[in-house]
Amino acid sequence: MKRWLFIALLIHSFGVLVYRWDWPMVGLHGFRETQTAMTAYWFGPMFDYQTPLMGPPWTIPFELPLMQWVTWLVWHLGVPLDAAGRVVSWSFGMLVLLPLGRISAKLTIDSYAACILYMASPIYLFWTTSFLIDSTALFLAMMFLMYAMEERWPAMMLFGVLAALVKLPTLVPFAFCAVSFGLTGPITARPATRSAPC
Repeated sequence: MKRWLFIALLIHSFGVLVYRWDWPMVGLHGFRETQTAMTAYWFGPMFDYQTPLMGPPWTIPFELPLMQWVTWLVWHLGVPLDAAGRVVSWSFGMLVLLPLGRISAKLTIDSYAACILYMASPIYLFWTTSFLIDSTALFLAMMFLMYAMEERWPAMMLFGVLAALVKLPTLVPFAFCAVSFGLTGPITARPATRSAPC
C-alpha cells in the first residue's frame, strides 16, 4: 500500500510540474525567481556570473549558481528557460528522496513513510516546481547529513561546502543534526528490508 501511495504522489508531483510549466514568475517570490532566471540566462558555459537586477557592479554573487548552471544546460538543450528552471528544481527535489531514504533507514524510521510525508507536503510541491534554488540546497544538505551519519568525511565535506555556498541557511539545521549525531556516537543501519528504501 505504501509503495502505491508513493508512486501516486510521485505522479501527482510530476502533474503539478506540468501544470506550472509556463506559469509567469509574478507570485509572492517573483523577485527571487526572476533573479534566479536572469542569472541562468546570463550565465554562459564559462561561469560568467551576472546578476543584472541591482545595478552595477553586475557580478555581485548571491550564491554559488549551481542550479542556474544546470538550468542553463537544460535551456540549451531546447527547453524554454522558465520550464528548464522548474524541471531542474523539481529534479533536485526528487533526488532528495535518495538521502532521505537512507537517513530514515539509519534512524529506524520507515523510509516509505518519510518519503510519502515529504512528497505530500504542499510546501515541497511549491518549492520544487518554482524557479528557485531551494530544492538544490536541500538536496546538498541532505547528502551532507547522510554522509555525516555514515562517517564518510570527504563526501560529507564536499556536500557541506556546496550546500553552504548554494544557500547557507538551508545547511544550518542539517549541520546541527550532524553535530548532534556525532556527539551520540555512530549510527548503525538497521537490517535491510524489501520495503525500506524509497
